[in-house]
Amino acid sequence: IAIGQRDVLYEIQLNQQLNGNPGSEPTYGIEILGAAKDGKLDFNSLSSYLNGTSVTYPDAVKINSVTGFELTCKSLYTHLNNPTGDALPIDILRLQLLPGSNAAASYYPQIQLSTNPQIVLKSDQGKSTPVFMDIRYSAPGNDERLIQATSGKYSTVLVYQLVPR
Repeated sequence: IAIGQRDVLYEIQLNQQLNGNPGSEPTYGIEILGAAKDGKLDFNSLSSYLNGTSVTYPDAVKINSVTGFELTCKSLYTHLNNPTGDALPIDILRLQLLPGSNAAASYYPQIQLSTNPQIVLKSDQGKSTPVFMDIRYSAPGNDERLIQATSGKYSTVLVYQLVPR
């Protein structure tokens, strides 16, 4: 026995295609290119521990967006881990996007990586052609956590999210 009934109408609006025709650029998408897919920040000298170190990947972020957008970045994990179980907090790493070829609009200052999404780029307008940005990863010098760390390869997963505006 039905006690009551109620019709609810939901509407959704799709402004842009998420992918284009085969062989064409999508109207909305993000891609991490080249060596930046497996970014690597080396501490290979005493100077890199004392003064810090950085690496820049040119034209490493490709964005297609015909509308304004925000790009955020976060770490999936709270720590960088190595295969033997050692860990370093993710906040020892910094990230900054810099203008590449056919660059976008408002760049944000360098961020300290965390598990919270942080805006690294914002554009009020889209473009009909892809925009490219450089990625710079860095770590400041004289950080006791790095100096005391066990030698090895540490890794994490970064998540970039492209949000239309």
